[in-house]
Amino acid sequence: DRVNVYHYNDHDQHKCGIVTFWCNGIEPSTIKERLQNNPRGDGCCFHLSIVPATSTPLDSSRTGLGMKQLLRASLSYFNTEDEIELFCKALQSILLQLHSAA
Repeated sequence: DRVNVYHYNDHDQHKCGIVTFWCNGIEPSTIKERLQNNPRGDGCCFHLSIVPATSTPLDSSRTGLGMKQLLRASLSYFNTEDEIELFCKALQSILLQLHSAA
């Protein structure tokens, strides 16, 4: 319930490696910085970018987030399932830290 993943067409069989998401109550820039500066170095094997609502009007209208920014992780064909798992674990760890500090 802490991470919402957004896709323009959820029923499309041909998904791409771009995952746009929002973490409830946490600014995307905070998540991006923490993932990129992960001391273990195991959480950011993808390109991360902040997506302003104005850059994705179709997604923004569907999310109900209004003008909030989203975070985008761009995977590629050379990323492994292990790297995806490491990214998810690092994100989970960061969210637990941030929510326990709040």
